[in-house]
Amino acid sequence: MKEKIKLGIFEGGATLAAILVVAFCLLPAYVEKDTLSLSDFQIIFGNERTDANGFLIFAFIVVILAILVDLVGTILTFLGKLNDKGSTIFGITGAFLILLGGVILTCSILISGLDKANSELGLIQGNWSIGIANFLVIIFSLISCGLNYPSAIIILHHKDLVDKDNPKKTKAVNTDSKAD
Repeated sequence: MKEKIKLGIFEGGATLAAILVVAFCLLPAYVEKDTLSLSDFQIIFGNERTDANGFLIFAFIVVILAILVDLVGTILTFLGKLNDKGSTIFGITGAFLILLGGVILTCSILISGLDKANSELGLIQGNWSIGIANFLVIIFSLISCGLNYPSAIIILHHKDLVDKDNPKKTKAVNTDSKAD
């Protein structure tokens, strides 16, 4: 299989994983015992308990940017329009953005202050719990980041291939001179 197609598949996987990060924001992230369940979207954009949070909105925008970067990288890779430098830039940028946004969104309960509303003791006693969204967001952020890795290091891979084909011949220098 051609290298560009392989890179395109990895970039496409990274795009899909980043889209799933946004989709998982619809799932419960904060669950109170028998009364309330809040999704990441409700925590980000406001709900009956908290107002909209600018830092979480920033993180959501960063994840959307990661999706766009990965999508453009995927399309350009499949079309053969990206050279090694461009592929590396798209790979590093996509990995950085999805990692940054995913980590911040995973900490949405802490950033919004919902953990202080019922205290950490309430978590231990089972009055509230962390929902499945927090786990899936970070897992798929890491998957997307990992799938960006091949594109991010393509320059180094090609340099290694060149070095493997043309090994430098170095002469061993004898530095074992003994004084008489």
